[in-house]
Amino acid sequence: MSKLIIDGGKRLSGEISIGGAKNSTVALIPAAILADTPVRFDSVPDILDVHNLMLILKSMNVSSEFKGDVLTIDPTNIVEAPLPSKAIKSLRASYYFMGALLGRFQRATVSFPGGDNIGPRPIDQHIKA
Repeated sequence: MSKLIIDGGKRLSGEISIGGAKNSTVALIPAAILADTPVRFDSVPDILDVHNLMLILKSMNVSSEFKGDVLTIDPTNIVEAPLPSKAIKSLRASYYFMGALLGRFQRATVSFPGGDNIGPRPIDQHIKA
């Protein structure tokens, strides 16, 4: 990893681009269903988890479009529907839908999350929320 070292009392200005972070992205995508208008995310990494989350959104009639590193999600026509078990079980982050569905519909039915098997990772804080 490269470093940027700043030495010395001079005012900084300019812009930098920060690449998308997987862990942030997979949490923000389910949160988009809480919006009443389309949501746009920039610097989204092109990873399988993003595409699986898009399949889950589609099952609820939520449209999404991924072009380059920009993901646009339109939840305006969302319907309450069973989430596809195969997609839910393909990624750990699917449990983020629990809170979003509860916020949107006041109830949620979600299969157990899947993902990699690197050991137990509690989700109790999501359930408490």
